[in-house]
Amino acid sequence: MTVQPYYIIDEGRKSLKKELNAIRKISQHLQDHNVIKGQLLTTIIIYEKSINAYKDITDSWKRLNKKYSLGRQYDWLARFSRQQRKKLMVGVMMENRGKVIHTLEGKEMQKIKVSGIDVFTITNEISDMNHDAFIMYENLLFPCLLVGKKKTEEWEELHQLGFGDIAEMTWFCHHPILGLTCGHCNPCQDALNEGMAFRVSKIGYILGAIGHSVLNLFKKLRK
Repeated sequence: MTVQPYYIIDEGRKSLKKELNAIRKISQHLQDHNVIKGQLLTTIIIYEKSINAYKDITDSWKRLNKKYSLGRQYDWLARFSRQQRKKLMVGVMMENRGKVIHTLEGKEMQKIKVSGIDVFTITNEISDMNHDAFIMYENLLFPCLLVGKKKTEEWEELHQLGFGDIAEMTWFCHHPILGLTCGHCNPCQDALNEGMAFRVSKIGYILGAIGHSVLNLFKKLRK
């Protein structure tokens, strides 16, 4: 099996360097320790602004985002997969707190195998109610292994499989402070609310709280 990773760059994202560094560290670790059965290719970096525009996809994303607050990365992924004419496997949280799972509610999903991995794909049996979801996800594959599992369960399973050191290398904070997790962005809040508080830096959390207080005070003074 050959795995081709892609990373779409949002140039305004404060965590960009941390995420790219995490990708490099994890890729190097996998190769150095020979823990993968197939071939891991070098990550291809894509700039969001280089992805073709597809009005039907972006319009569908806007409607789903208005109802479910769906992250804008799904617009990018859907447009990129259509542009490349490829199916993309995406590791998203498919548990009740996740947003994607709710956009799929009532949609027909089919279980298939891709390179020996069980994945779900959205079917083309659609109605007006779920047309937007089909437009967004028709080229995305969702690993069955992640469906219905909480973050704590995924974390524990990774350690049981011997990938605990790799799990520790991952990065999730959108607004790092002095290289630390901030504790206040959405991914950090998810970690705090889902039993993963040990991944959020206490110092970063305090600095983040101070930063928010100063920013709010500055806004009040400007009024």
